[in-house]
Amino acid sequence: MPKVLQIAYFPPISYFSLLSEGDVLLEAHENYQKQSWRNRCLIPTANGPEALQVPVQHSGGSISHPIRSVLVDYSRPWMERHKRAIDSAYRSSAWFEYYRDELYALMDLKPDSLWDLDNSILEFFLKKLHLGMPGLTGQYTGAALDLSPKRPDTFYVEKPYFQVFSARHGFLPNMSIMDLLFNEGPSAADFL
Repeated sequence: MPKVLQIAYFPPISYFSLLSEGDVLLEAHENYQKQSWRNRCLIPTANGPEALQVPVQHSGGSISHPIRSVLVDYSRPWMERHKRAIDSAYRSSAWFEYYRDELYALMDLKPDSLWDLDNSILEFFLKKLHLGMPGLTGQYTGAALDLSPKRPDTFYVEKPYFQVFSARHGFLPNMSIMDLLFNEGPSAADFL
């Protein structure tokens, strides 16, 4: 039976570890849930881990909103803040300059839905890691693994690799996949 994952914004490394094992589906028919990886990620910065969150529009509340219909709120300058945080966190990493322009061009397309934004980011990292895109569930399964930021002990990979601020904070496990790719480049796939 395949593993089922929820869509995520700059997913954590544990997410890609599961994807690298194969036989994974994305839950395409769930309802949006607040405080999840669906619209947030975690990156290591000079001040420690920093959460980046994508604001979504809450027309009619977020209860019972199918994940594919949740709209991104571009009325606030969150994307500029995210890019500044990413630049600050990774400008001295070995591979950031190599991937930066392509990633930012993708973000600048400003997809309307959170699903489309997350999917385009997921496809970007899967391509760089030479992994295939998972299939989608045909209906709601209720079987998605809980990789919630509220439950960091649920599942994560703690295999150390170089991090820009490790001298200051030690190794921080299960950061966003961008941390692994920007620090390890093409060898990030071997890490998974």
